[in-house]
Amino acid sequence: MPLNTVHEAWRYVRWGALALLLAAVVLTVRGLPQIGWPVTGPANPLYVWAAVMAVSLFAIVATGLRPAVVAAALAAVFAVAAGQAGAVLAVLLFVAASVVVGGYLLRALGAPQLAQGFVFAFVTGAGSLGTASGLLAHWPVNYPGVYGLALALTLVLDRRRCVGWFHAARDFLRGGGPRATVAQRVLEAAIVTAALVHYAVAFAPEIGSDALAVHLFIAERMRTGHMWNFDVDTYVWAVMPALVDWIYAIVDMLGGEVAARLVNVTFVLVLARMVRDLVLWAGGSSGGARWAVLLFLVTPLTFTESHTLFIEAGWSAFMVAGTFAVLKLLDSKPGDDDPDARGLLPAAGLLLGLALAAKAVTLSLLPALAIVMLARRSTWFGRAHNGTLAKALLIGIVIGGIPYLTAWVITANPVFPFFNGVFKSPLFPPENFEPPPFERYLRWDTLYRMLVESARYLEAKPGASGFQWLLLLVPCAIAAVAVKATRWRSSVLLVVGIGGVATVFQQTAYLRYIFPCVVVLMAVVGVGLTHLMERAWSGALWAGAATAAVALNIAYFHSGAAYLDLPWRAMLSQTARTELLEGRRPERLLAQSINALNAPASPVMWIAYLGAAGLRSDALYAQWYNHKFAAEFLAATTEDKMLELIGRRGVEFVVFDSQVRVDSAPALLKVTDEVANIGGVSLRRVKSGLRYLKEMAVSPDFHNAAAWGLTPGATIDSAGLRLSANSGAYQKIAVVPGRKYLNSVSVRCDAPDTTGRLQINWVDASQKILTTSAKTYVCGPNWSVNEQEVTAPSGAVYGMLYAWGQAGGPLTVRMNSLKGTP
Repeated sequence: MPLNTVHEAWRYVRWGALALLLAAVVLTVRGLPQIGWPVTGPANPLYVWAAVMAVSLFAIVATGLRPAVVAAALAAVFAVAAGQAGAVLAVLLFVAASVVVGGYLLRALGAPQLAQGFVFAFVTGAGSLGTASGLLAHWPVNYPGVYGLALALTLVLDRRRCVGWFHAARDFLRGGGPRATVAQRVLEAAIVTAALVHYAVAFAPEIGSDALAVHLFIAERMRTGHMWNFDVDTYVWAVMPALVDWIYAIVDMLGGEVAARLVNVTFVLVLARMVRDLVLWAGGSSGGARWAVLLFLVTPLTFTESHTLFIEAGWSAFMVAGTFAVLKLLDSKPGDDDPDARGLLPAAGLLLGLALAAKAVTLSLLPALAIVMLARRSTWFGRAHNGTLAKALLIGIVIGGIPYLTAWVITANPVFPFFNGVFKSPLFPPENFEPPPFERYLRWDTLYRMLVESARYLEAKPGASGFQWLLLLVPCAIAAVAVKATRWRSSVLLVVGIGGVATVFQQTAYLRYIFPCVVVLMAVVGVGLTHLMERAWSGALWAGAATAAVALNIAYFHSGAAYLDLPWRAMLSQTARTELLEGRRPERLLAQSINALNAPASPVMWIAYLGAAGLRSDALYAQWYNHKFAAEFLAATTEDKMLELIGRRGVEFVVFDSQVRVDSAPALLKVTDEVANIGGVSLRRVKSGLRYLKEMAVSPDFHNAAAWGLTPGATIDSAGLRLSANSGAYQKIAVVPGRKYLNSVSVRCDAPDTTGRLQINWVDASQKILTTSAKTYVCGPNWSVNEQEVTAPSGAVYGMLYAWGQAGGPLTVRMNSLKGTP
């Protein structure tokens, strides 16, 4: 096409894009009253952003340092001020170990160039370490020392690379920041500000429902219980893909809750770097990449993912990295001297396998990628010889199939509890699990409806999807595809991004499920802005539109978050942290109280908000997480039925929200006493008089002498059991592992300094003694009762109940009882 014709065509494209922008502005203005105005006053995040922006901009301009250095310095200061330097160091150790492990694996797969880059090495290594943690979760070997030593050992084994990092960091610091215009400095300061906001919120306490019920709960149970039981009878999600949760467990074990939240933010920042890399790969400029990164970081949906322990950030990192590896493969041509040519496909297989191990929705995103691969088969299929394609598929299936194989072995349903109408696992009703009740299908007005009616696509308020999609996506996509230099790569990104959205929305239009597509489409916006900002007069208009999108996103930053503000005090002060939890998630504080009182870690009945993270025992949820217990609880409408349920489940403590309105609540309140109450949520304990009502021993008063075995020196007569020193009576009683019992004796003796002993030997099915519960006492001439609360250990089938003379004597025992709950 002649040059003049090209310029003429581009002029029409530019004017068309401006017309689309004008239409988008009109739609946005029309929708703002429906969205509702953002919060005004000190709680408005715009004020906080402006303050952090001023500090970042001053540091970048005044010092001349690189933005990354300024961000790292401010982050370090904040961590020290918050008293969480240990958590940051734990995350840094994990990141370093991940880069080492990921680099080794990528080199082994034949992709040395990918191994040199931080993003691919980190994502590959993090997923691999998480896979190892998930396998170890089956056994009680998960201790901080084990994980800390394993991560440190990887650095020792590759100490040359670690030394190289030190020298590279020193050279980076000495190099100073590149020359930049004022506009670029402002843009860089805005990116630093956005990154720091995501980072800082990780220091606030976790209050997200999914995190407290599932993601942080798994991580905390791994730290306190040293394993995960994969018990679908207690948690229906226990065998779902949980690769990101295993990663959280690693860092939580080393640095606690804040470390887990920080590694989630790390994934968000890695995705921001992927946005930049995709823009540059597709032919966009560094300026367009900066705008794309900033828009991604200020998008409310991104904050939705970073402010709480969802798993989409980690999953998206695997998914986008695997997609990027495929695109690099498709972009190369036969005959190119590419050292990664043979390794890109296996590397992509590994990364996409990790994505599959993190979330089953991965399968909905793969068809669009497969279409692109088929369309470009001539560029790569000829080089997929020597079993390279088979190798990639095998790696992806093996790594991605681990959680599905585990689910199949445990439940007979590889995607339990989904599609149980097909697989018919006996552990769940034979029906297909329903997806979240959101919209379906991709429509012509989806961009507008996602913004104005966000609640149809996410648990959120209007504005949660982000304003840039309505304002910028369509005109930027047209501009990116219109320019020949970026046409093919931008078109591929559009196919992958929009195709992924379409296939996911076919089942349920849920924004969290398309987070990888958000990253890919954000890169398209960056490429489009590269071209549209080329000319001064029109560039100013597009910069203004992008700035407006950034400002609106910040104003509605919390529309999809549990935090309606930025709780700075709770990030920096333990006292403020406790006050925040008292007002918003009192269940978390009650969990700490239960841990102190519930020494044997008996199951806790949780009739309240899903906030059991940190609980050392199992939580019995009265809702779909535990459909069997939920049915039992709803049916226990009388005191007798409630006591029977409590006894059968081995429950002593109950967390009860006063807002719960069910028919069985009155019966529960009658058989329990309140121990504590925070914000209307009550910690209750089974009444002491009702706790042990069922006698387990036969003839505890010794009237039926045949029920007891006697050792030499022990006799039974009308007065009861008579014991001399080192003699006793015993009885074998069937028990339930984990159940609590009350062992009591009524005894007297004539001689002074006489002691007796309560004792139970816990025995398994093979008659092997597992452990012993014993307590000595001193008796006198008056009848006295001595007691011990005991818990049957795991594996116990019987309890050998003893009444024993310890020293002195004789002793007269008129009752040896073992009582349990009804």
